[in-house]
Parts: sequence; C-alpha cells; structure tokens
Amino acid sequence: MRRHLCVAPTGRTIDQIERWRRAWDPVLARIVPAHVTITYPEETADEDLLLRRAERLLGATPPLRLRLGEVVAEDGGRGGVFVAVHDVDGGWADLRRHLLAEPMTPLDVPAHLTVVHPRTSARGPECLTALAGQRLDAEIRVREVWHTETSADTFTILRRFPLATGSGRVKSLARRDRGVSASTPCSTTAPSTGPTGTSAPPPTPPPRTTPSTGSPPTPTS
Repeated sequence: MRRHLCVAPTGRTIDQIERWRRAWDPVLARIVPAHVTITYPEETADEDLLLRRAERLLGATPPLRLRLGEVVAEDGGRGGVFVAVHDVDGGWADLRRHLLAEPMTPLDVPAHLTVVHPRTSARGPECLTALAGQRLDAEIRVREVWHTETSADTFTILRRFPLATGSGRVKSLARRDRGVSASTPCSTTAPSTGPTGTSAPPPTPPPRTTPSTGSPPTPTS
C-alpha cells in the first residue's frame, strides 16, 4: 500500500486528460484518477507527523492555483508521458516545503499529471507521438487535498482536507508538532479495479521531465 497527499482537479481540461489516459493507459485510468501529488511515501519518514501538519496547515491554506501546460515525457515516452503542471503562485511548493520539513526527505519531483505510466502501459512512445506539441494552457483552482491509499488495484480516499476560502500563502509552522492528533478518516471511495487478470502497481514519482521536443530528458536519480 502507498499513501500520498494529492489533489484531484476537475473540469473540461481534466476531462480531456482523462480521455487521453483511457486511450493510452486504460489500466491506470481505471484505478487512479488524474491527480497532482503533493507528498510521496518515499518522502514521508513519519506519516502521523505529516497528518498533524496537514491538519494544522490545510484549513488555513487558500485554494491552489495550478496551470496545466505542455505534454512532457521521460525517455521518449518509455519512462512515462505527463502533463506539466505549473505552480502559479507558489502554493504547491509552499505546501511541500512546510509538510516535508525535517525529518521528512523531500525529493526533486516536479508537479505533473500522469497520462501513461510505464508499469501499466507500454504505449508511452506511441502516446508521445500522438500528443507531441500539445499544450493545454488552462488554469485550475483546487479547493481540497486528499490523503489516499493505493494498492495494485484500488484507490481509496482516506481523508479529505478542505482548503480555506480566502487568499494568501501557507502560514508558517509556528507551533510544535506535539499534542495534535490526526483525526479519523472521514470518507473513502469504492475500490476500482482494472481488467480481469491485469493489475496496476501503485504509481511512483517519475523523474524530472522535459518538454517533448525530441531531446532526451534529464534524469534526477
């Protein structure tokens, strides 16, 4: 099982991305909705501490402004195809900085939406050929953060954290992390499974990607 904090935007542009996902990676699309990850399990040394920080921060955090950009790829599509996500006013980066303060170990992973994951589809190069040059240029506002758990064939929302309605930036972690307990999960999704006999592994953070211009991407590991 893998647990993340993520946001799952909606709207016409996301509907288009979901059509791409269903066409090029139907296994992944059936299990996991299009989302932008905020924290990965590889970064989370203490999940209880992460959730205490999320409790304290997210209710005072304004909606995230994200801009969907160009189609990007790793290793010519063999390492995955993604939509780049631009952090309009730094809210996504602010959240990561506060949530993943010590003792967490943040990775150098850019914001993105996954279209094709190499573990669930071998059609990344074909997808990249079809989508090369595509740029969405759509700004979205996200008003809720999910704490999720992903297995080989299920995706479950363990908890929803509504964001604030005002504007501004993430407030500093002024108080110590002691003495604040994580609440009981408040909602879950129904499990979603792929085709019979086919399982999708939990999504993993991709290497840093570059625009699909034909030049090889730069790995980060």
